[in-house]
Amino acid sequence: MPYNITLTDGSELITGGLLDNTTDSANSSLTLVGKNYKGYGLFINQNVVRLMENFANNAAPTAPLPGQIWYNSATKLLNVNIASTKGTASAIWKTVAGLTYSSTTPTNAYTGEQWYDSTNGQLKIYTGSDWRLIGPLNPLSTGNSGAIPDIVTDAPPSTTYVVIKFFIDNVLVGIWSKNGPFASDVPGFATIKKGLNLNSTLGQAFWGNAEVANSLYVAGIPVSGSNFLRNDTSGTVNGSLSLTNDNGLTFGVSSDFVGNVVSGTVTLKNQTNNKDFVLSLKTGGLQTPFFRGNYQTGLAEAYQRTTAAAPALTLVTKNYVDILSGSVTGLANFFGSITPSANVLYTLGNTTNRWSNIFSESILVGNLTVANTFATVSNIAQIYLGADILPTADVSSNIGSQGVRFKTIHAQDSALAGTLTVGTNAIINGSITVGGTGAVAGNLSTSGNLSSTSSRTSVNTTTGALVLSGGAGIAGNLHVGGTIVTPTMPTGTSNTSVATTAFVQNNSIPTGSLMMWPTSSPPTGYLLCNGTAVSRTTYSALFAIIGTIFGVGDNSTTFNLPNYTNRVPVGAGGLYSAAATGGSKDATVVSHTHTASVTDPGHSHQTGSTVADTGFGSARSTGVSGVATSTSTTGISVGISTTGSSGTDANMPPYLAIYYIIKV
Repeated sequence: MPYNITLTDGSELITGGLLDNTTDSANSSLTLVGKNYKGYGLFINQNVVRLMENFANNAAPTAPLPGQIWYNSATKLLNVNIASTKGTASAIWKTVAGLTYSSTTPTNAYTGEQWYDSTNGQLKIYTGSDWRLIGPLNPLSTGNSGAIPDIVTDAPPSTTYVVIKFFIDNVLVGIWSKNGPFASDVPGFATIKKGLNLNSTLGQAFWGNAEVANSLYVAGIPVSGSNFLRNDTSGTVNGSLSLTNDNGLTFGVSSDFVGNVVSGTVTLKNQTNNKDFVLSLKTGGLQTPFFRGNYQTGLAEAYQRTTAAAPALTLVTKNYVDILSGSVTGLANFFGSITPSANVLYTLGNTTNRWSNIFSESILVGNLTVANTFATVSNIAQIYLGADILPTADVSSNIGSQGVRFKTIHAQDSALAGTLTVGTNAIINGSITVGGTGAVAGNLSTSGNLSSTSSRTSVNTTTGALVLSGGAGIAGNLHVGGTIVTPTMPTGTSNTSVATTAFVQNNSIPTGSLMMWPTSSPPTGYLLCNGTAVSRTTYSALFAIIGTIFGVGDNSTTFNLPNYTNRVPVGAGGLYSAAATGGSKDATVVSHTHTASVTDPGHSHQTGSTVADTGFGSARSTGVSGVATSTSTTGISVGISTTGSSGTDANMPPYLAIYYIIKV
C-alpha cells in the first residue's frame, strides 16, 4: 500500500502516493523511500545530512519546496524559496540578509552584509570590497546635522507642506520650502516663505556677495530692491524727492536744463545755445505745447490763439487784439469758431450787402436766404437744418424736378396731400401717408406704415415693386402689378397677416400626418416611415406629438419613426392599441387528425305464426308478438385521420407596394 505524503498545508506531495519498493527524488530535493524498499538506510542518512547543511552548494537544489532553505556556498549567503508551488521551474530564491551590531568592523564580511556601527550610530552595507554608508550622514559625535525632509502644517485650514529642514548639532537653523507664504508653529519660523528661511531666533544672516537680491534690510526692516534708485539707469520715485541745497537739478546729456536757487530766486534755464524753451501739457493722452520762449525774438509766445469763449484770465495774443480792435482789412484767417454772444441775434450780411460766396463743409441755420439759389447751393456740400424747409406759398415749389431729381431722400415720416411719384427708389424708415395718388415706377421700401386715403395706389407693373417692411394701412384699394414681399409668419400664427408660400407649405398639413408616397425619396418636410431613429432636437415638433410610442431610440437624444416596411395599417382604439404590431405575411397549415365514431342504440324485431288445432277439427291462428332483442351497441367505430405537414402559404389579395411618409 503506497505512502500518501502531504505538505504542511495538506496538499499531496506525490500524486497517487509513494508506491511500495520505489524511491522518489522528482517531487523534492530529498530521496523519499517507499515501503519494503531494500537499502533505504543510505537514503535516509543522505537526507539528514542535506537538511543539516541546508543543501549547501554553489547551485540551488532541484525540485525545491516552498519555504525550503539553501545555503549558497559561493556567496556565503542563506536563501529561502518564496515560491508558492514546488518544482525547479517555479523556484524563487530570496537572500536572507544578515545584520551585525558591533562597534568594530565585522570580519569575514560577505557582499550585502549589513552592519550597524554602534560607535557612530550609522548603518553600513558591504559591497564586496568596502563598507558603504547608508545613513545618517553625520555620526553621533556631531549630533543631528544635515538636511532632513519633513512635513510642516500651517495654521487653519491646516494644510501640510513638504519642506527640507537644515540642522546643525541638533539645532534647526533653516527651512527650505517650495510653497509660501504660510504660517507655521515651528519655533523661529512664524511665517515660511518660498525659498530658504532662516531661524529668526538665532540672529543668522548671509555673508558675502549677492548677485541678485529681492530686498535689503534697512535698520532691521526689509525694503524691496525695486525701491532703490540707481544712478546708472532710469528709475521712478514714488515718494517725494527733496534737494536741500541751492545747486538744484540738472537734466540732459549736455546739462541742457538747470533749475536752481540763487539768493532765494528760483531760476529755470535752457543751457543749450539757440534752442527754444517750451512748456507742454498732456491733453487727451497727447502732449500739447502751450507756451514757448522763442530764442530768435526773445519773446514769449502762445501756441493757441485766444477766443472770446476763453476764461476771463486767459492770456490774449496779438492776433486776438487785432480782431477786436477792427483793424483787420482784406483777407483775414480765423483759427477758431465765430460764435455770436447771444442766440439768433446777429446777421452775417444783409439783403443789400451780401457775401459773394460762403464756402463751408456744413451749415447749421434757422433761415437760409439766397438770391442765386443754384450758384449758392453748388458750393455747399451738405446743409444741416435745425428747423423746417418751407416754400414761400402753398403748393408753389418743388424739391427737384422730373429732369433733375435727387438721388435718395431719407425721411422718418412723410405726409403727402398730393401725389407721390417715385421715379427710381424711395427708402422710408418711418411712415408715409399719401392723400392723393401714389405712383411708384421704381421700388418703394418702408420700414414703417404705408397709409393711403385715396381709392387707388398704383404701382408700375413692369418697372418696380411695392416693398413693405412694416405694415400697410390703406383705406382704399391696393392694386399691385408686381410682387408683394412680406415676411413669413411663424408656424402656427393665426391672424390677418398675409400668408406667404412658405407659410402655406409649412402649415397646410399638420406635423405627424401620414400619407403614401411613390418613391423612397420623401419631399422636403417629410421622412420615410421605416422605423429609423432620428434626433429629438432636430425634429422636436414631431417628437412633441408622437413621443416614443414607436420606439425610444437611444433613450436619450433620438426617437423612432413608425415602421410601415412590409406592413399595412389597421385602425387603433378597439382590439389594437396605437403603435401595436402583429400578424404575418404567411399563413401556416398545422398538422392535425380528425376522429369519428358510430354507436347503434339497439332495436327489436316483431314475429308471428299459424298453429293447426286438430282436436276440434278446425284450424286457429295464434299470434306470438313482442319478442325483443336486447339493446346493445354494435361496437363499430369509424375513424378519420387526416395528417398534413406544417408549412407556409402566402394568402394575400392582389397588392401594390408603396411607401408611407410622415410630416415633420
